[in-house]
Amino acid sequence: KDKENDVDQAAAPEAVNRPVVVDSSALLLSSQLTGGDRLRGKFTELLLPAISRRDIVRATIEVRGLASSPGSLAWDDQTQRPAFSELNAIDLLRYQSRAEALESAAEETVAHPVQAMSLFPDLSDGGVDDVWLAPIQLAHDTSTALWSDDLGQRRLARSVGVHAFGTPSLVDFL
Repeated sequence: KDKENDVDQAAAPEAVNRPVVVDSSALLLSSQLTGGDRLRGKFTELLLPAISRRDIVRATIEVRGLASSPGSLAWDDQTQRPAFSELNAIDLLRYQSRAEALESAAEETVAHPVQAMSLFPDLSDGGVDDVWLAPIQLAHDTSTALWSDDLGQRRLARSVGVHAFGTPSLVDFL
């Protein structure tokens, strides 16, 4: 764990004042932090895969749609039945606030198409996984670091030679 933290700590300073690929997780976290815009401003350009931008827009639309819904239906593993969960006004406002902040942070990025998932031909299916894989592929294709607050994504990125770091390492450096 300490070695992994050291790798994160080394990658963050190398990325500052350069273009960086940013993942939705880092955009979301930085959008919730006081001074998150200053963190995002430490890079000359924030690159975001186009598929990630579309995913953020879609999520924001879904959150806005919750306002007309009394709640949601999900599977309850304990009872092995569908279970209804009411959505209260406080949760709705929190979801809407986060979605709007994420969308605003995404507007600061430059959307880049990822043409092919050459790093992950067996994992890429043109669907949900591509939103998670595309930032790694884009960082590889553009020879830039990946800013992600998803530990699994950073580990996968490093396994294919992409430098990656999270917000805590960036904050520690700054």
